[in-house]
Amino acid sequence: MGARRFNTRDDSTNNWWVALLTGGEGWHNNHHAHPASATHGMAWWEIDFNYWGIRLLALLGLARNIKVMRPRPSRHLATVEPVQASGHTSRR
Repeated sequence: MGARRFNTRDDSTNNWWVALLTGGEGWHNNHHAHPASATHGMAWWEIDFNYWGIRLLALLGLARNIKVMRPRPSRHLATVEPVQASGHTSRR
């Protein structure tokens, strides 16, 4: 039960009410499509409280090199890039 934003090799789905109850873990299809991303919420309306906690840890200097999926406008392709605590991507 849920939506599939990304075509993955499994049957994972996104479920908004599970995400609301679990702090963002209900965006399961997003996670299976981009497992290295710290955030599972890929759209502005996909609330991910767990990622906010990770960002807070980064602002406190307790987390570094956080990888976040950046969606491309077409075909749900994405890249994963490290994000600094300030929210800017860091490229090496």
